[in-house]
Amino acid sequence: MLGPGYDSTYSIFQQDTTIYTLASHPYRKYEVVADSLYNTSKVLSAAYLYDDSVNRKVYVFTAGAEKLLYDFSKSAGDTIKNVICNGSTTWMVVDSVKSGTFHGILRRMFYVSDTTNNPAMSVLWVEGLGGEKGLFHPAVQCLPTDPVYQLNCIFLNTTPQYGVNCNFIYTGLDQIAPEASIRLASNPPIAGILRLIHNSEQKLNWNLYDMSGRQLRSGQQDVIAVSDLMAGIYILRVKAGTLQLHSW
Repeated sequence: MLGPGYDSTYSIFQQDTTIYTLASHPYRKYEVVADSLYNTSKVLSAAYLYDDSVNRKVYVFTAGAEKLLYDFSKSAGDTIKNVICNGSTTWMVVDSVKSGTFHGILRRMFYVSDTTNNPAMSVLWVEGLGGEKGLFHPAVQCLPTDPVYQLNCIFLNTTPQYGVNCNFIYTGLDQIAPEASIRLASNPPIAGILRLIHNSEQKLNWNLYDMSGRQLRSGQQDVIAVSDLMAGIYILRVKAGTLQLHSW
């Protein structure tokens, strides 16, 4: 999953069923990986989550201690001490509890606010999913020691498993004439090389930009070397004459 800084760091569930006993409770492991693919040698850090389904509470084991992350046993008007931040004395108030359907499942929604009435401190919790801003996103504007505080979307193949705001946009294109067809292979690049595959008789011109719009390089060759660039998202625009054919 690409992070908000357009890097290649993403959070995932551990793929095995290992149970870790921490603070006398069974925890599951979540990891942050600095790679476009799951690679254990590039695990940056890990956090552990314990779902106390009997008492309807969720705990996170971070910085060597067990901390309450969610408390779904509360009712409207109840208060919850926010202990995710070290030294925090903030109390959260459950404004209301409603119901909503997420991916076909009816779940309870908790509208929680800070006792200081600061709008920035308000958050929506969904039982069985987490917060609207991510699974590990704390209720106030501070971050726990482990960087897995934001886990926005989880998909199993094409089926959404978690995520209130998965801002994916699906689009379609009319069939492109063969003479105007261009393929970019491979994306992401292999061995630091991108190749433009096309049938155009005109010379192609391309420009490569970063996400801020700054041009990094340009050229006419069909082979583009990118091994010196950091992992992330870039924009490649390809033209044949004055006709812009493709953007990636």
